[in-house]
Amino acid sequence: MAPRALRMPSGIMAAKRDIRASAQRQTVTWAELLATALTPEEVLDITRDFIASWTPYELAALPSPCQPPEGFRAPEEIVLYAFTLVQYHCGPGASDEGVFRMATYFSHAAQQVAVVMSNTPRPVAGNEEVPVVKDW
Repeated sequence: MAPRALRMPSGIMAAKRDIRASAQRQTVTWAELLATALTPEEVLDITRDFIASWTPYELAALPSPCQPPEGFRAPEEIVLYAFTLVQYHCGPGASDEGVFRMATYFSHAAQQVAVVMSNTPRPVAGNEEVPVVKDW
């Protein structure tokens, strides 16, 4: 039976579901999955899935400074954790395979956070006035 072509459904969420479903038939890397994220919340969701893919044994084997937080609630936490991992990997954890895997993923995740946040308009603070633009 010839393999059928995957048709790209409309909408990013449908595309992400297709990528995740097709992962059983072909290899999709975490970096490729991160590249589909268009919002910080999507990066957080993919990150939670990545952490959930680790066994408790693998997580426990990470050095204490590299243990992931209980949950990622803000995209900035991804960036901070990526920095922690890479810093440790460049020092005492240079030969630790688990630290390398975690640092590789979180480096990609931090980069995607920067990309999607640069596309997001800055929220207006409660004490900040919104400029009124007059149409001349």
